[in-house]
Amino acid sequence: MLEDITAALDANGWLQSFDAVFSGYLPSARHVEWVARLVVRMRSLNPASLYVCDPILGDDPKGLYVDVAAAQSIRDLLVPCADVLTPNRFELSWLARCEVHSEIEAITAGRTLNRPIVVATSIPSGAAEVANVLVTEESVAIAKVERMDNTPHGTGDLFAGLLTAQLVAGRPAAVALDTAVNGVRHALQFSRGRDRLLLEMLDWERIFAGA
Repeated sequence: MLEDITAALDANGWLQSFDAVFSGYLPSARHVEWVARLVVRMRSLNPASLYVCDPILGDDPKGLYVDVAAAQSIRDLLVPCADVLTPNRFELSWLARCEVHSEIEAITAGRTLNRPIVVATSIPSGAAEVANVLVTEESVAIAKVERMDNTPHGTGDLFAGLLTAQLVAGRPAAVALDTAVNGVRHALQFSRGRDRLLLEMLDWERIFAGA
């Protein structure tokens, strides 16, 4: 089905109009292989297109929650071709094959992956905060947020989506990081005590303006 959809988009000349490919949860190695083929095709049509890989593999404290074959395929096929990676603490550690329990370790692990931009989320930073650590070949940016319990699901997806939108718009990576963190912070403030993020309540223009 997915192959048919992308083939139809390609046949109609629409695939080349896209500015980015964003991949998230991929339940099997076959899904991963489809994304890899799509990225290759997109880059042949639009070399400037961006590939953002949110490598959804698992999380603390449970560890991996996808099929091992799918996780290995993400590591072997998608990570090497991604322009941007957005792993959480567990995913960064698993992909880089090293321990990550601090901002310094996140920087080291991020550079081990050898991608243009790695943004590691939920990195431990003291008792009351977690850090989002952006690593490029030449620079590091860190945005800290309050550690919160019982947050609605989907904050990682929202963060990666906001980051992608900002990068596609041409914002510098550090600015994109701050805007994405600010967007998630506002979403959580509006959504306290709820089981979902109340995205429709947010003033996105104000968030994107940095207010």
